[in-house]
Amino acid sequence: MCKRDGTWTNGTVCKAVDCGPPYTPPLTQLVLVSSTIYGSMAKLRCEDGYQAYGDTALRCQANKRWSRFRGRCVRISCGKPALDEGISVVGDAYLYQEQLKIVCPDGYKVEGEKIITCKKDRKWSSIPKCIKM
Repeated sequence: MCKRDGTWTNGTVCKAVDCGPPYTPPLTQLVLVSSTIYGSMAKLRCEDGYQAYGDTALRCQANKRWSRFRGRCVRISCGKPALDEGISVVGDAYLYQEQLKIVCPDGYKVEGEKIITCKKDRKWSSIPKCIKM
């Protein structure tokens, strides 16, 4: 029997279960680890540009393993950009770091950058105007 002082009644020393550092799945970062012994909690968060869905908490278990990561990290979307009438884009990808090319109607030219990029704050980089040539 394990006594309060951490020894067994027969003189053997009791040791807490240690899970070691948890595995960090792709697109995640480990935060908030108090320790790696039984019962400890760890939290995973998604990298910039990704959003967590599901449970991101891990717990050190009696079998010396961390509970399974049940969440997932999904790339954020900026949605379809709001464009002035007549302006169109080449491309249909609206996710983080993806780019679209701005196209002006005949007789107009792009004022500013022709390429816009979906940023981690879910907004498009500066959307240019089309000016008459």
